Amino acid sequence: MARLAPLKPFAERPRLERMRGLLPHLGHPETSFPTVLVAGTNGKGSTAALFAAMARAAGYRVGLYTSPHLETVHERITVDGALIADDRLAALIDELLGIAAARRAVAPTFFEALTLAALLHFRAEAVDLAVIEVGLGGRLDATNVCDPRLSIVTSIGYDHTEHLGDTLEAIAREKAGIFRAQRPAVAWRDLPEIARSLSGAADACGAQLRFADDWITVEPESPAEALPEAEPPPDAYAQHLRVRYAQHLRVRVRGRRDGPAIDHAIALGLAGVHQRRNLGLAVFAAHALAEDGFAQLADPATIARGVARCRWPGRLEWIRTAAGPPVLLDGAHNADGAAVLASYLRQQVAGPFELLMGTLANKRVKHMLPHVADGAAHVTLTRAAPSPRGADPADLQPLIPGHSVTVEPDAERALDAALDRARAAGRTLVICGSLYLVGDLRPALRARLGAPASPWDASA
Repeated sequence: MARLAPLKPFAERPRLERMRGLLPHLGHPETSFPTVLVAGTNGKGSTAALFAAMARAAGYRVGLYTSPHLETVHERITVDGALIADDRLAALIDELLGIAAARRAVAPTFFEALTLAALLHFRAEAVDLAVIEVGLGGRLDATNVCDPRLSIVTSIGYDHTEHLGDTLEAIAREKAGIFRAQRPAVAWRDLPEIARSLSGAADACGAQLRFADDWITVEPESPAEALPEAEPPPDAYAQHLRVRYAQHLRVRVRGRRDGPAIDHAIALGLAGVHQRRNLGLAVFAAHALAEDGFAQLADPATIARGVARCRWPGRLEWIRTAAGPPVLLDGAHNADGAAVLASYLRQQVAGPFELLMGTLANKRVKHMLPHVADGAAHVTLTRAAPSPRGADPADLQPLIPGHSVTVEPDAERALDAALDRARAAGRTLVICGSLYLVGDLRPALRARLGAPASPWDASA
């Protein structure tokens, strides 16, 4: 959107002063509805999408704010699955910038402006609940001007260390900045040092933190440890009743106060074993919020119906058409995400594959690229985003010595070359390294292969 283009992508350092300065002049929209804040390094978008889908299935009117987007900025702001309209978003941005100019204040950043627009839109749409994904960290993120009814922290790893700290304990403390006194918070126990840091932060502010893995188990319906994933349908965005789900799972929530356990039989459309944890966290969060006034969220049938309808493209997203080779899209953008992708590839892709990868310049690429490139027959390196944000692909080649590598900075030319190689060799093409790259190439793939559909072509 043209109105957003002049804004700085992000602040030099995270802070809340600009947001707090503008909110009174907007009538404090953040106080108009209950919110759920979702922070974490990996899995926060999937967890937010799953939780929002459950809340919608329970009959609540739900606003969902996520980042980054794949194909259009409007994806970031939805109400009951409907994207914010272009003219509506334009009017909200004009309002925000006009107020900032009248106050002679520094204009909000790109992310701050979209966060404020989301809050205004959710108020106007009279949502019952807003599920809001944190952008960076938690404590000083623009979304933290909200007063969450429930806080969720997903997997924590090394990312944005220049802002959040260079230890897992420090990063966890920043994520825990979304906790609130006397309010529920849920997280996964993860490593001991992360659990200690989250628990310490919760004790310091008086939050009611519970670790989901103390209360919940998620297992495949099959007794085998590794459940083979069903082949995705040709149209990955067909109506949900026609979808062959990636995973059929049984989720058990242990009852509190010696109450009975609650079993959920769930068909999950999101691929990857790691999504089981995101699902478990979202289900446990639904039960936690049900105890705090959203009673309809505790119904197992409602939860299963919401999960069945949830889709989250760009994350282990398969494209299979007659026009080209199988293509796997994944936005893995840090070391932990790359390790998850590498594990998935070992389990689900037979033989070597073609790899097309590009990353942002501020990522720990030396901890990412070798993970994924290990099983690749050939690697094409490209630029994930325009300079200076996208890493120069020529700088990445030395990280994988001994591999067959092509460097092509133009992403669409890189895609054409990688598709040709994959087609000729009968191999799968894997595209990863950044959601920006995945988002840019989805329309290009659609033009060449007829798929994937736009993420928002059909209602959820």
